Amino acid sequence: MENVWLEAQANLKKVLTEQTYNTWIDPLIFLGATEDTIVLEVPSSFFQKWVTDKYLSMIKEAISAVNSRDYQIEFHLAEPKPEKAQEPRADREQKPLKSQEKEKDKDREKEREKSK
Repeated sequence: MENVWLEAQANLKKVLTEQTYNTWIDPLIFLGATEDTIVLEVPSSFFQKWVTDKYLSMIKEAISAVNSRDYQIEFHLAEPKPEKAQEPRADREQKPLKSQEKEKDKDREKEREKSK
């Protein structure tokens, strides 16, 4: 059944612009099928809604043209990919408060010298 989906994708590629195909059809991943349903994975709920609203009938027609059967299309959301934990990074070493005050005093002194 996956080959039916791949052939339907190839047919859609012929009739859609490259950008439209690459954005909305190519990311659909075949997960499986039953007698009357093809299950495709989508990356997000927004993606699912957009494809359903704009391209579902076209997808069904493309599949029907390949297999001479009408199928329902079921979308499953992709599992979110775990994000790598980022370690906090110090842009510079934190100095003790007294050291910071001493540096500020030195900076002020330099400014006074310049203004003389």
